[in-house]
Amino acid sequence: MGARQKQRGNEVNMHFTYCSHCGTKLIPKEIGDEGEIPFCINCNIPLWDMFTTCIIAAVVNENGEIALLRQNYVSATKYVCVAGIIKMGESAEETVIREVKEEIGQNVEKLEYIRSYPYEKKEMLMLGYQACVKKQEFQLSGEVDLAEWVRYENALSLLREGSIAWQLVKTIIENENHKKKGMEYLFETEHLRIRKFEIEDAGCLYENHLEEEVKRWIPNESYVDMEETQEAIRFYADCVNDKHLPYVLAVELKETGELIGDTGVNEVEGNCNEVEIGYGICKKYSGNGYATELLKAMTEFITRTFGINILFGRVMRGNHASVRVLEKNGFAFVKEEFGAKDDPYGNGMLIYKKEWETGQES
Repeated sequence: MGARQKQRGNEVNMHFTYCSHCGTKLIPKEIGDEGEIPFCINCNIPLWDMFTTCIIAAVVNENGEIALLRQNYVSATKYVCVAGIIKMGESAEETVIREVKEEIGQNVEKLEYIRSYPYEKKEMLMLGYQACVKKQEFQLSGEVDLAEWVRYENALSLLREGSIAWQLVKTIIENENHKKKGMEYLFETEHLRIRKFEIEDAGCLYENHLEEEVKRWIPNESYVDMEETQEAIRFYADCVNDKHLPYVLAVELKETGELIGDTGVNEVEGNCNEVEIGYGICKKYSGNGYATELLKAMTEFITRTFGINILFGRVMRGNHASVRVLEKNGFAFVKEEFGAKDDPYGNGMLIYKKEWETGQES
């Protein structure tokens, strides 16, 4: 009672014509800066046009991934975010927690309000949130046809450009990039920035070390699971904080902020004045000279930071790309080893050496 229907496109919206409290026909009345508003002279109250309030949530996990959904009744080609109407008696935050659990079976541990989005087509106001969860297997409701964990850098291309989901995810990605700009970078090159590992890097580090090239040439450096990857990152971070070997660092591409590799040094067994240096760039960015660029800068940084001037590189026989990187940086072949722990296939390890002199340029 007390409302009339207004047709616009395929949507039917409700606007008050009669008072919903007493049934009196409303009259237009000037109310401050709002202009003419339907007014009940009997109850002495305005009755504003009503809209539906909803939430939309970008669900993110500890590995830098966003949960994107496919709901075929919405779109058969594009993904969406978790969304739902706020029920009577619920807060917006309670709705986010409920909808995330109902639609994809994840438990929200932390919420951050991002901003509100008017959805004029359906006369809705959508409140946007970032919902942080610990990654679990999806448990989908009947409304959801498919859900996937997607890396931040790949998410926007799967959403309809300009949609509210796209705007929300874009803001979250920009916020993450802004946080990274505040990070302390230990050194940088023309194309790369090198920094301490953060726990949020675990997903990318784990995936990078699952690549076939990594398993082929440095088989002992793959991680069993995400838990082991996270433990390794905590250990690496502690060593960097304490300026202690092994000293393992994350490698970012300047242009995008994406984690594309890692580099590190460790003490040569039995000799604290010598280190072994390692480096790796993921396959997507190989062939651009980044490994050569990285090794040059890392060599300079380590000698400057630790005062160590004898560096070794170990390469499995047959890894011609890594041999070229070492040789371009002035490392010279010294010997071949068999039966080493980091050579489970028995191919033989090629040992390269570089002696750094004060004031030397690599």
